[in-house]
Formats: sequence, C-alpha cells, structure tokens
Amino acid sequence: MLGEIDGHTLRLFYSQRDFALALSAVDFFMELDETAKYSVVELRRFRCYLDEAVISYCRPFTNGRGMPLLRFEDLNITPTATQFDLHERLMAYRHKVVAHSDVERMRIVVSTIKPFDDKDVIMPILNTDEGLEFISDRSEWIDWLRKLRYELARVTFGMAQASGSEFRLHKDYMFPDGGT
Repeated sequence: MLGEIDGHTLRLFYSQRDFALALSAVDFFMELDETAKYSVVELRRFRCYLDEAVISYCRPFTNGRGMPLLRFEDLNITPTATQFDLHERLMAYRHKVVAHSDVERMRIVVSTIKPFDDKDVIMPILNTDEGLEFISDRSEWIDWLRKLRYELARVTFGMAQASGSEFRLHKDYMFPDGGT
C-alpha cells in the first residue's frame, strides 16, 4: 500500500492512538475515590482526565476534516445495549459539555458581594459545576475501550498482512513530503 493514503485507512490506524489516550485518561480517572473529599483544584484534575478521555474516545466517531467516521462495522463488532448506551452518553457529553457550551447542560450560579462597607465595589462570585459524570461507568468504559482497541488491532493487523512488505502509511503535517 504505497502512495496516496485513503481516509478510511488513516482513520483506522489513528484511532489506535485515540483509544490508547482515552484508556490512559480513564485509568487516571479511576484514581478518584468516591468517598474522599477533594478541593476544587483536585476535582478539576479529575475533570481534566474525564474530559480528555471523552475527547479521545469520541474523536474517531466525530467528523473531522478529511477523515471519515469510524463505524462499529469497520471493526466487525456490534456493541451490546449497555455499550451502545455508554457510547451515546459519551458522545452527548462531548457535544454538549466538552466541545461546546450547550445551554441545556450548563450549571452556573453568579452572585455578588460588597466586600467593603465604605466603597461602592460589587464583586461577582462565580460558581460552576465541578461535578464528575461517568464515575459509575469507569470499569465498563475501560472494558469497552479494551474491546475496541483489540478489534481495531485485529483489523489493522489484517490490513498490514494483506499488503505485505509494501505497506507504508505516512502522514505528518510537519513533513508532508516524508521528511526528505
């Protein structure tokens, strides 16, 4: 497989990276102790893990310039009802919370205080949602990611075997000519 790279092949191979990142982020998210008290900063650390996991998981299933969507059929799998429900909830979270500030999913309270009796200064106080979703789904999510990675590896391994020693995929925006 030399020459021009088709988007479908590129999507399959690049999705391995996306799912590996998602799996690492969910692993870090697993460190959250549901019974512990955390500061706002610590909660935001876990929120970063969660959001990165969602972004990386959803990337293959989301439109990108020049890249087709990854479909479950590409991996010859049919998700269970539970896996499909998790997938749909992750996609909705990505679209409404992580990638966009969708009004229907906002949680914000702004109030004001007058910190000085002798000054006409009014300070806004902002409180936003630092809550974490998908806590109870973490183990299921890891299992689902492992299944996706396994099936993706199986498909891409088969593609490499079918192409033999002729297989080479190179796409690097910094070196579009292959670095030569």
